[in-house]
Amino acid sequence: MRMIGIKEAVQAALGFAQELYGLQDAERLTLEEVEPTDDERFWMVTLGIPAALQPVELIARRTDHERYKVFKVDAETGQVLSMKMRQAA
Repeated sequence: MRMIGIKEAVQAALGFAQELYGLQDAERLTLEEVEPTDDERFWMVTLGIPAALQPVELIARRTDHERYKVFKVDAETGQVLSMKMRQAA
């Protein structure tokens, strides 16, 4: 199994968020954290997304202003498998 590198995982997450939020470029997104899972099958990429941005197609409305999203990227294919809110510590 060939594992994609950290840069490829970050680019996959940025591209996914950019498309989801309808951004022309990723300028408004910030990279916060990147780490592989213990089994090295996935990369967990945390991006900072301005609270004012809303996804192009909302699945559910939220009234709070959470800012950080965690993207689960398949380490073999580079496909973004999920996006979820990052819980504050």
